Amino acid sequence: MIDFATLERPASPNTYLACTAELCRAAASDEAAPVFSASAAQIQDALRALARDIAFEDRADGVHGAYVARTRILRFADDIDVLIAPTGDGRSTVAIYSRSRVGYSDLGTNRRRVQKLIADLRSRLG
Repeated sequence: MIDFATLERPASPNTYLACTAELCRAAASDEAAPVFSASAAQIQDALRALARDIAFEDRADGVHGAYVARTRILRFADDIDVLIAPTGDGRSTVAIYSRSRVGYSDLGTNRRRVQKLIADLRSRLG
């Protein structure tokens, strides 16, 4: 599992990151991380429903999850890391980093994946 605080992104355009400047201090984000009116445990449950093979680990900065997704046509493996960080007021923010293992361009696959995951979480968590 990656460390969001020290994450360094490659020069290739086959990654996508939704994060906050506080959580991702070393990497520029493609979009702001969403904030949900939900606990880390509630978000974990929602993520488990969306990605059955996700593995979670408690860390000092929050709950870290990781799983592998496969592209639809060629079945390339892509890695997705998620950091659920409580904000202290019954809410939590969710940083998501999706990246391709092979190739230079992903034709927007990682962006679409992250944005769909955020939309699915919003739908589940309200």
